[in-house]
Amino acid sequence: MVQSRSETMPKNALKIPIVLCLILLVQSVCSSPSKSKFVDVSVVAPWAPTPLIIEASEYFADKADEGKFWEFVESLPNDIYEKTDKQHYDTSIELASKIVSNVQLSLIKFALSIRNFSPKLQAYKQLWQAALNFGCSIKDKDGAVVLIGGKCVSDPSLLRDAIESCHPAKAGVSAPSIQEFDHIYPSPSSPSHCSTAFLYATIGTQAFVNFHKYLSQAAAAGDVKYVFRHSWPGAREEEEKAHQDMLLQGYGVELAIKNMEYKAVDDRHKEGEAGSSLEDDLEDEVGGFDFKTLLQRKPNLEVELLSFRDRLLSEAKSDEGTDIKVWALKDLGIQASQRILQADEPLRLIRDLSHNLPAVVSSISRMRVNASVRAELENNRNFIQPGANMVHVNGRQLQKDDMNPFSLYRFIRHEINVIEKFMQLGMDSRSTKKILYAPAEQMEGGGSTFKIDVKNDNFVMWMNDLEKDDMYRQWPRSLDTLLQRGWPGQLRFIARNIWTAIFLVDPSDMQSLTFLSWAFEQMEQQLPVRFGVAFKYSKSLDEQWEASPRNAESEDEAEELGDAVILHRLFRALHLGHGGRAAWSFLAIYAEGMQTAGKASKSEVRKDSFKRAAKMFRAQYRDADGKLMRAKYKPSLLNSTHDAFLKKSTEFVERSGLSLTEPVCVLNGNVLAGQALDPNQFHYMLQMQMMVLQRMAYFGQLDERRDLHNQIINHNGKAHRRFHAQIVSGPATSRQMLKAEVSTKTMEDLDRIPFFLCGKDDGSMRGVTHIVALDLSSKIGRDLLVASAKRMSQTSSDRCKRVRLAYLDNSEGSPEAEGAFSVLVEAIRSMKNDKDKGNKFLELCRTIVKLLDESAWSTAQAHEEVKTLMEAAEKSKEGGLSKADMKRMISDWFQLTAGESAVSTSGRVFKVTADVAFRMGDFVLAEDTEWNDRSKHVSSVLDVASFSISSDKVTSEYISSIALLGSNMIGIERNDNIQRTDQEANRQWTSRMTGFKVGPEDSILQVLAFIDPLCAEAQRLSPMLMALADAFGAHIHVILNPVAEVGSLPIKGYYRYVLKPQLEFDEEGKLVSNTRATFSNLPMSKLLSMIIHPPDAWFVSASQAVHDIDNILLEKLSAHETVLSAVYRLDHILVTGHCIDDRREPPAGLQLNLNLLDEHAAKGKSKLVSDTLVMSNLGYYQLKARPGIFNLTMAEGKSSEIYEIEDKGNFGSSRVISVLSWEPDAFPTSVRKRKGQESKSLQDAKGGRDGDGSVWSSLSNWFSGDSATAEQAVTDKSGEDTIHVFSLASGHLYERFLKIMMLSVVRNTKSHVKFWLLQNFLSPQFKAFIPRMAKNFGFDYELVTYKWPSWLHEQTEKQRIIWGYKILMLDVLFPLSVPKIIYIDSDQVVRSDLKQLWDMNLRGRPYAYTPFCDDKREIEGYRFWKQGFWQTHLGDMKYHISALYVVDLNRFRAIGAGDELRVVYSQLSRDPNSLANLDQDLPNYAQHSVPIFSLPQEWLWCETWCSNSTKVKAKTIDLCNNPMTKEPKLDQARRIIGEWEELDKTISSLE
Repeated sequence: MVQSRSETMPKNALKIPIVLCLILLVQSVCSSPSKSKFVDVSVVAPWAPTPLIIEASEYFADKADEGKFWEFVESLPNDIYEKTDKQHYDTSIELASKIVSNVQLSLIKFALSIRNFSPKLQAYKQLWQAALNFGCSIKDKDGAVVLIGGKCVSDPSLLRDAIESCHPAKAGVSAPSIQEFDHIYPSPSSPSHCSTAFLYATIGTQAFVNFHKYLSQAAAAGDVKYVFRHSWPGAREEEEKAHQDMLLQGYGVELAIKNMEYKAVDDRHKEGEAGSSLEDDLEDEVGGFDFKTLLQRKPNLEVELLSFRDRLLSEAKSDEGTDIKVWALKDLGIQASQRILQADEPLRLIRDLSHNLPAVVSSISRMRVNASVRAELENNRNFIQPGANMVHVNGRQLQKDDMNPFSLYRFIRHEINVIEKFMQLGMDSRSTKKILYAPAEQMEGGGSTFKIDVKNDNFVMWMNDLEKDDMYRQWPRSLDTLLQRGWPGQLRFIARNIWTAIFLVDPSDMQSLTFLSWAFEQMEQQLPVRFGVAFKYSKSLDEQWEASPRNAESEDEAEELGDAVILHRLFRALHLGHGGRAAWSFLAIYAEGMQTAGKASKSEVRKDSFKRAAKMFRAQYRDADGKLMRAKYKPSLLNSTHDAFLKKSTEFVERSGLSLTEPVCVLNGNVLAGQALDPNQFHYMLQMQMMVLQRMAYFGQLDERRDLHNQIINHNGKAHRRFHAQIVSGPATSRQMLKAEVSTKTMEDLDRIPFFLCGKDDGSMRGVTHIVALDLSSKIGRDLLVASAKRMSQTSSDRCKRVRLAYLDNSEGSPEAEGAFSVLVEAIRSMKNDKDKGNKFLELCRTIVKLLDESAWSTAQAHEEVKTLMEAAEKSKEGGLSKADMKRMISDWFQLTAGESAVSTSGRVFKVTADVAFRMGDFVLAEDTEWNDRSKHVSSVLDVASFSISSDKVTSEYISSIALLGSNMIGIERNDNIQRTDQEANRQWTSRMTGFKVGPEDSILQVLAFIDPLCAEAQRLSPMLMALADAFGAHIHVILNPVAEVGSLPIKGYYRYVLKPQLEFDEEGKLVSNTRATFSNLPMSKLLSMIIHPPDAWFVSASQAVHDIDNILLEKLSAHETVLSAVYRLDHILVTGHCIDDRREPPAGLQLNLNLLDEHAAKGKSKLVSDTLVMSNLGYYQLKARPGIFNLTMAEGKSSEIYEIEDKGNFGSSRVISVLSWEPDAFPTSVRKRKGQESKSLQDAKGGRDGDGSVWSSLSNWFSGDSATAEQAVTDKSGEDTIHVFSLASGHLYERFLKIMMLSVVRNTKSHVKFWLLQNFLSPQFKAFIPRMAKNFGFDYELVTYKWPSWLHEQTEKQRIIWGYKILMLDVLFPLSVPKIIYIDSDQVVRSDLKQLWDMNLRGRPYAYTPFCDDKREIEGYRFWKQGFWQTHLGDMKYHISALYVVDLNRFRAIGAGDELRVVYSQLSRDPNSLANLDQDLPNYAQHSVPIFSLPQEWLWCETWCSNSTKVKAKTIDLCNNPMTKEPKLDQARRIIGEWEELDKTISSLE
């Protein structure tokens, strides 16, 4: 690893010669034996390791280039499985090196190290089960079988007959479905479904070679569709036999130092197995010593070497550590930064410090602070938030969700793929990265940079004028008023037209009238906005004008004109006679009148409104004879002279491209339409525009002598005259980009397309490329041709020099259209150097369109120019694009079918239909939009880029094509929410004293990282950065960014992150399983708690642990135990997503089922894997799964009756979901209400949701085939009479309490009891014991799980996490068939029958708690709820204890109590001083929205809060912590609860 620092810091580190090191080692051996104990943690997969050679093949399973997969598998030797793991690996790398670059090779090595493709291979096991259902089998371990037409073929010689006998006539023959991850051999045609051959085989075997040879030839000939599926011996075993565990990586392990204020350690002696010695590395290297190598060479000195390593790591600090005073921590971040910058391997030191801070904090805190470092850090705080952690790779931010090796692999693979593709075109990597750094479109004033000019005084009628009307005479006129002090965004009242709102409305539309009424009200309230209106008529103009009796002679006849015409006539009459305010007042009065009309007719309301408006505002204008033009109703109604104005106004709006069917407001050039047009958005836009105007005024960009409106809308470029919803940023903007790969093949295709260059060909690059796919046999295509030709004839503007245009023929079965297209293409070639080519090409296009319109193409040769072009086109057929080529491009790039039309501008695709035209102005608008958004940036980079290919090849056409692909790639990345910024180029911070660099400057991967070295995020970030440097040779620039001042120790525990970027093998070539978290140098007498931090999609639980991993005391280990080990097991890979309905709202309470995909299962009989409810919080859902293919369905009952689910654009009963990775992406899911169910709700009259049964957490353990004893529930025998009890525990002591509590419940409750226990924190011993206990005492139980959602603010302390599970997940933890649950703390003893509590009427409240006792006076000072905040917040309400509560789950779900609690929690939990007792404070705080029913006091008694006189009535006794005595719980239990000892002995006798 190459490393350098931004500045050479003075070093205080002692250089120890190797001889002295040996002396130290000898002294360490001779002085005293090491007291060190180690903790070793691993996570294992529930399946055997998959073959490395098969995993390597999956790297090439890229649908865009499937050929590399076949190249790899065809090159494998047939004896590969007779070789060692190391030979497998070396063979994979050697073969891959012939296919991909060295950088890609490093990616393959990384993928194999993290076993990235193992889950995908496990999914193939499920596909093999499908073959078994057809009767297929493979007897030989190296055998193979082909499934075709429902038949199994085990002999390659029988394939010919099988293919020939399976012809299209038998297309109904059953066959497996092709999955998205199947390997399909390239074929020139698509055979029938029956002619699909599925090969199940192991690559690298002779059987595979024999079958593949024939099937590949048959597929190439178009005789069969050849699908290959991996099927190695391990994948064909129905029950996987005992196997070597596959150790996983990508997780963190924390050993948190626990508070020992209350003793929580079990005092029972546990017989344990002797710990094994440690063989693997801990932190690799320390102080320049490679301890892994030393341990391998001198295993007999293991203890001495590790002791020496501990001393180096802690820098002579003792095991126990030293308490540091608060004031000594103030500059700890700066001091740690200095220490890091002095190190030879600063990245490694960041890792070691963040992983072991309690052990080294004393020495760091004694360092003298360097004034220069402090000054630079303080300066950087002006630009970077102190303590913020950010990592940018090639300008793209690495998000928190990507901080695991599996997401990092996908992230880096994308980066390498994109950059290498451009480099293969001859570009240098630096220019490629700069191309991708396109800045996002800058928004101004709350909207996009797009502005439209609709201020046409011929059609816009003004309601007011701030510069002329008397009502604004007292307002200041100077624009300097904009700069006066005021609240941000506060409008300034200036008698100038600086805000102009023009409404384009249909007067017959009530929604439009409502907006005009609101605008009139705003004007009356003196909002400083000039309001105008232009009317439009939404219906077909021609039909309406022909049908309407425009010269009506009576009011009754006039009624037939329609509301739009009538209201427009009346409005115009008032506007011309009485002024704008009168006209707008009329519409406002009419709109209000229609809402309260009652029995009055529309005409009566209209007449009354007109007369009231005319009376309110006197006539203002005189006619030619000098008489006042007082408007009268009947003459105004019958006056048809205004109708032509309405028609022209409508045509004006239509030409602008704005909607004719919905109201539109144009505010200072910004378009507000649809959902964006509402009063709140209008005012928001005004406030945003206010800031824009202030900037313009401040910089002198407004000239008070000229029209202000024109200056404002043309501020950032000339305003457009046309709007197109697909082009302009907004909800209807097209996000579709060309699906054109960045490749030499695409460049060859583009090179064969003749481009029409706008204006003179001066040899310069064209940054904007239009590609028009059209069908000249359709009117849409012909109109599009003329519009594009018009655009290319406009050569006067500067934008013309950057534009080129090409056509692709998408006609089908029309010789005339194909002939016309060939003429068109030939004209582009022949006119290339013509000075007036634009106008000539336009005239030719008009001629072609005229001939096609008149169906007269057969006479085309009568036109001399056309005839000449036809003859030339015939001669040049060989060199141009064929019809098949164009069909392929249109299908692949545009995703169009024959006959459709579209325009692509700089890669963005705009569909053209009969309803959505694309006119000449739209081409100009698209050019400007795409140029400003992406193409301008790309062009500026290419102007100075260097190329590694021959200069003869780097022509203007070649660079223009790269510009197209670059702009297109940026658009594709943005659609995937990939944004990039060139942080180094735009930096304001400095790193001369506070930064360092690692790796080669010219690396493909340029990483910029801001890190607070003493925070939890650094614990994961530093290993990730080390992996980027070691595995990929990334260039990493780290800027240290500690918090300004440290108030307390930022990391209160020890941490290890398990990530090794490359596999390791022993001397025999066997894969070394060394991916474990190993802790050394731990304090012996500190109480530690183990917390596992897996990737978000993993659910893991402890499967092996002799000792109590929640309460680790290393000094309690026996003398012969050196290692405390724990093994966790990956139980589930979670499927998560967000569900929304057709109203874009979460369908809260919708029940989703995840079923194993089984095409042979009868309808409704597919195996249910897991189910869940959709939360109203973000529509989130979570399902437990494993690698494989599943159907996501809705549960039978209300969910499936009311809703249907979307899959690939179609709505139905299910959606296919494939789980193929360790960290699957979220699965967004759309549902909609079925026809006729629009008014139905998931909530029923009783307040419940779907009431059918569920198997929520009784997920059968597919991974290992274990019996139900450890992971599943015992069968519930008693149905509705069952009392359901929920509890949880962590640590051996609380599990001991839990067993006693369960026994006390069973003994005192006559009804059948079922316990629901949270699995997340239970020990392996408890899970092994509970089945015996259930059988012995006759109760049922079930282990339930739920992973803390990533979007919900996460707790870091284990106890607070446990508290969160008690209250935050109640609505999703249990099956819907469970109507009620009773929660009981584990340290509680029940003395009464719970049936009394179960049957209690909660009076409509969702849950019930017991209030705290109030009768023990000596504890009064500790009753915090009687003072301060709590007293004020609660008022007359009580504060309840959370040790026991009853939840009416039906009511709880019906009112969305869980969602409400999570909302309140999210609001409060980010404040570290709130929710001190999370499980208790949260429900008490939320009583105003989620009310609590108070249980009788006797239901919970505890000595701390309750008087001894009430103990005799206690139905349960809880061992509350006593803040006065801090008595250990075990002592309390034995002293307070008389029956506790007997209960404990009963449980102990069963263990």
